[in-house]
Parts: sequence; structure tokens; C-alpha cells
Amino acid sequence: PRCMSMDAYPLSSLPSESTMLCVASTTGDGEAPLSMRSFWTALRRRDLPHDSLSRLSFAVFGCGDSGYAKFNAIARRLDARLRQLGAQP
Repeated sequence: PRCMSMDAYPLSSLPSESTMLCVASTTGDGEAPLSMRSFWTALRRRDLPHDSLSRLSFAVFGCGDSGYAKFNAIARRLDARLRQLGAQP
């Protein structure tokens, strides 16, 4: 097991992972935190195959203040994108 910011993770290793746990906080107006922006940008690439993460089981935990309109927005978007790429929650 390893623990690191999402931007420190070598994204090329993700298709071979079996399990991943993500903790994300939403900043500003529903945006990704600085420590996740490169990871998130790469994960959103349109040319990624829809089954590229089919070997991956994952969980996403969102942190933040539920008083904001876009509470946990980035965690919900990350969850949706991982599912689009074939990962299983």
C-alpha cells in the first residue's frame, strides 16, 4: 500500500492497479484541489479507452463543508469518471 497526493501518483500505473482509495476535497466553485489537478486533467482525456480501468476496484471519499452548493463536486465527478473508464466501486 502507498499513500500520496493524486498528482504524485504515476498515472501510467493506474491500469495495472487492483484497488485504489481516493480522498478529495472540493475547492472554490467545485474545482479540484491543487494536489489533484494534473491527475484529474489526465484522467479526463477523451481518448482514454472506456475499459482502461476495468481491473480497478475503487472508493472515493469526499471532504468539505456541506453548506456549499457544490459540496463534494470533485469527488462525485471523480467517481463518475472512474466508472466511465470501467472501474468498479
